[in-house]
Amino acid sequence: MAKQPEKHMTYYNIIDSFREKGCPVCYLVDKSVNSFFNSFLFENVLDYGIGVKLKKSRGFCKEHAFKLIKYGDSLATAITYSSLIEDLLDELNKMSSAKSNIFNQKGICPVCEVVSESEERYLNAFILYAKEDIFLEEYKKSKGMCVPHLKQLLLKCRDRKLLNKLIEIHIQFYKTLNEELKEIIRKNDYRFSKEQWGEEKDAWIRAVEKFVGCHYKDDIK
Repeated sequence: MAKQPEKHMTYYNIIDSFREKGCPVCYLVDKSVNSFFNSFLFENVLDYGIGVKLKKSRGFCKEHAFKLIKYGDSLATAITYSSLIEDLLDELNKMSSAKSNIFNQKGICPVCEVVSESEERYLNAFILYAKEDIFLEEYKKSKGMCVPHLKQLLLKCRDRKLLNKLIEIHIQFYKTLNEELKEIIRKNDYRFSKEQWGEEKDAWIRAVEKFVGCHYKDDIK
């Protein structure tokens, strides 16, 4: 009998994520992103290592820059972008050609890096723990993964038996969601429009999220 993997905090974080309404991996990645911003704004805004990364990436990407604004920390944001603008001014003053590489990024957004590392960590852990039936039974109680994370999960899975199990589970997830969508369509028919709404009420939103991933409520402290 194969030795069961040890249960670390990652395991319990994944189990907890199954209680969310959307993709569990999106939920865990969002928690990692919020954790990054909380640390950055309240402890690491002057951190040298993060500063170097931001200089190379020319700041945060559009998505994460606007997420930064949502925190409402004018001082930390001013410190961060004042440094970036000073670099930009230095380079503009030295610029002699429209073909200058002044606007070229030399690194990725630090938060995008957190997203990538978080996805890798949780997807690898999912495959490790999914070899246990009890884990998969808990997963079946969730709403399942979004298409982008499901694709990554299936590409990572090297165990044919487990791969087939995961495919079967997700077929059922998506069948259930499609049934809910059809129920929305049915209840929009005037003949059935007075019927009460059930679980299917927000299925139209969940369907979109399934194809592009979820954004959970910002955990702004």
